[in-house]
Amino acid sequence: MTDTERIELPGGYVIGGDKAGAEEAFVAARAAELGRKCGSCSLCCKLLNIEEEDITKPAHTWCQHCRPGHGGCSIYRQRPLVCRAFACQWLIDGLFGDEWIPTRSKMVLRMTPGPDQMATLFVYVDDPTVWRRSPYLEQLRERSARMRVIVDYRDRCITIYPDREVEFRKGEAVLSGPDGWFVIVPEERAAELLDRRYASRQPFALNEPGVRFTRGVSF
Repeated sequence: MTDTERIELPGGYVIGGDKAGAEEAFVAARAAELGRKCGSCSLCCKLLNIEEEDITKPAHTWCQHCRPGHGGCSIYRQRPLVCRAFACQWLIDGLFGDEWIPTRSKMVLRMTPGPDQMATLFVYVDDPTVWRRSPYLEQLRERSARMRVIVDYRDRCITIYPDREVEFRKGEAVLSGPDGWFVIVPEERAAELLDRRYASRQPFALNEPGVRFTRGVSF
């Protein structure tokens, strides 16, 4: 786990990490302020992966401790810190309307801070097409003008931009290339390739191992 990091942005709150449990209280207070609660929803217990000492669960499978529609988490008071620190973006962010309630949208939103202080909005979907429907697509495109927006479905990811989408695989990252191109690189090499590019002021090499180029798909 990382140290607690909380950033307030025009798009809402970003929460990352929790060692002392402080964020659990913040999430509860923020939800109460907005008059929101999980209710019968437990979708985060299915769509997100968990890799903890006591619980290891892949994404898109129900947690063994979850009772969907029948009380939710059966170990709520003893649940791992990663679960305590998790903040459903709809629960704490008043800029997302009730159409984003996970039981209605079939999506779970999570905003995390990036190394450059630009937020990333992850959209975990239970249906690979639901995010394309109105009003979801319009809102995600609007947000993509001021933060990264990534749709996550099983082994596929899609980065949304205001005018297009770029699909990539888990373990890869999407970088902006020259002349409207996007560069898909291995995630572990993204920082190295960016540093090399800006240090030498040279474009990405076409023959760079593991590097792919795409213009994405226009909306």
